Amino acid sequence: MTLAAASLFGGELTLATAPANAGTVGVTGHIQGAGSIVSVEGGPYSCNRDGNQDDRNTVTCDRISFGAVFEACVWLEVRPATTPAGNWRFDRWEGCNTTRVVNGNVQCAVHSGAFTLDEKSPKAVFDDFVSPTITNVTPTQSASSDRQFSFTFGSNDSSSSSTCAMDSRRRPVPEEVPLTMDHDPRGGHG
Repeated sequence: MTLAAASLFGGELTLATAPANAGTVGVTGHIQGAGSIVSVEGGPYSCNRDGNQDDRNTVTCDRISFGAVFEACVWLEVRPATTPAGNWRFDRWEGCNTTRVVNGNVQCAVHSGAFTLDEKSPKAVFDDFVSPTITNVTPTQSASSDRQFSFTFGSNDSSSSSTCAMDSRRRPVPEEVPLTMDHDPRGGHG
């Protein structure tokens, strides 16, 4: 955008152009967990990270800038991932200038000043609040070692990971399968 100014100087009409300073907001969204961010006003902005099935992991979305004659403002809304079904819920926004609730959805606003370029990084945090169900637990007694058992099991959530623990010995599963512990007749496990 360019502003033109005219003035009368010494009987001559002088025209001068200068770049206009408009408000601009650069938006780089972040998503922790599985879900998406979409603009509901001032956009378009969209970022889908449904494949981020670890609610401890934060991923970065593309940066898009929005300008306006004065203040630039974008309102964002979230959508939790739908797979696995019913596992994901929205927890909170971080990095917003302000929030509001519309039809039960918490929306996040990021904006610039009237004539400034402001960089904003709103973050939507999603929670995988449904624990996986352990299925098909199968104990197998060792044929060669007395009092030794192995266990196999599954889960109803293919994105889950497991940790086995007996007493204070913890091992991730399946990286160190099988977890084998011998029974100690004095009590405890060897």
